[in-house]
Amino acid sequence: MSVKLIFTNWWEAISCQGTTNCSTEKDIKFVRTLNQSAVVNAITLLLCIPIVFQLGFSFRESVVLGMFAIGYLSVITVNRFLHYRWGLWTIFLCASFFIFWTSSTFGYNSHTHYGFILVSIGITLNLYRQFPRLFWSLMVLNGLLIGLLYFSDFSLLSATYISSESILKLSYIEFFLLLGIVTIMAIIYVNNQQKLVSKLEVTQSDLEKKNQALTKINQELDQFVYSVSHDLRAPIASTLGLIELSQQESDMSTVQEYLKLKEKSLHKLDTFISELIDYSRNTRLDIQHDQIDFRSVIEEILEEHSYSERAMQISMASDTRQSSTFISDQRRLRMILHNLVSNGIRYSNLEQEQPYLKVIVNVTDKEVIIKVTDNGVGIHPRHQTNIFDMFFRARETEVGSGLGLYIAKEATEKLRGQITVDSSLGEGTTFTVVLPNLLKPENLQETHTSGDSTEQNQDV
Repeated sequence: MSVKLIFTNWWEAISCQGTTNCSTEKDIKFVRTLNQSAVVNAITLLLCIPIVFQLGFSFRESVVLGMFAIGYLSVITVNRFLHYRWGLWTIFLCASFFIFWTSSTFGYNSHTHYGFILVSIGITLNLYRQFPRLFWSLMVLNGLLIGLLYFSDFSLLSATYISSESILKLSYIEFFLLLGIVTIMAIIYVNNQQKLVSKLEVTQSDLEKKNQALTKINQELDQFVYSVSHDLRAPIASTLGLIELSQQESDMSTVQEYLKLKEKSLHKLDTFISELIDYSRNTRLDIQHDQIDFRSVIEEILEEHSYSERAMQISMASDTRQSSTFISDQRRLRMILHNLVSNGIRYSNLEQEQPYLKVIVNVTDKEVIIKVTDNGVGIHPRHQTNIFDMFFRARETEVGSGLGLYIAKEATEKLRGQITVDSSLGEGTTFTVVLPNLLKPENLQETHTSGDSTEQNQDV
């Protein structure tokens, strides 16, 4: 590990002390700046120890500088266990006593007592509005310390054994040290301000994404309520009308025809309700990690659809290639396949010489590619960008709820996959679904899905 990395980690660990107690990003920036300021001041005081020795000061001054350095470092501990206002109060308290000590030790000519002006400005800016009691306690303390300095003629702790030349040199050193501290503090403030701005930009970006998602949800909800009320009432109204006609009809053959029409309306209603249930489940349920045997899943779905009137007139087949374990959410996978197969059957072209629908599956360690291909009526190019929208129908006279492909797309995205369409009007359509393998060691079962290249044809 490099020295730079060690220093960076140490600096970040020190800076973050007490940030868990903060409720806003602004407070976090404030605490970080406070911690970093305390460290800079403490290091500066420690660096002054060999300088005061060189200028002929006694061991007493070195010990006092060390104690003030410890006082500044205690700010970090205060921030960690208490609210940052007490850390702020501690750092200004140390600064006030340090100025008092230097002024009474080195005398009036050192001009260090002017530091009370800077400290008072800092106290006012940081404490006056938010923490008035702490503000007044420090201002009263500063007033007492300044009064004590003038009362004792700046000689309470005077180092009389030090020459005026050494004190003058120390004044110059203090000036440049103060200049360095101010520069470093400015850099620290700017750096933390930039971090705050970056976090606020990320937060704003997240809010914009959430607003977009809410806008989409609201639009879909409006459309959902309108379309559901219409699509639920249509088959019910149709059935009620057929019942009324049946009651007035004496010819049994006509009544039987009405019964078939009622059955068709009720099947339509049942399909629509099933799609609503799928939509709700996909929206609300967590992703499950199931071991998928694609051959059996596709066989079941084709079998479920094989008894409809249109399905009996087309050839349905599957080609599954799976030689590795695949983990995904079986419920959502069945939603996707069910809606794509149902869509292919619904829009098959029975005027074709050999209408067909084929499901091709290729499974790898990383993903599965599923293609549902038919030679049906196809999709007009201008509609291909809208077919995955909720309740979209190319024509109002078309059968179907307009939910199937929307559910397929939403379920695919839930599984972090992609769905695309390639269609030519009058020639057929191919839907391609790519899903990642959600394989995890804890989800593996002892039984291993195996399979060779299999092809099953169902001519119905």
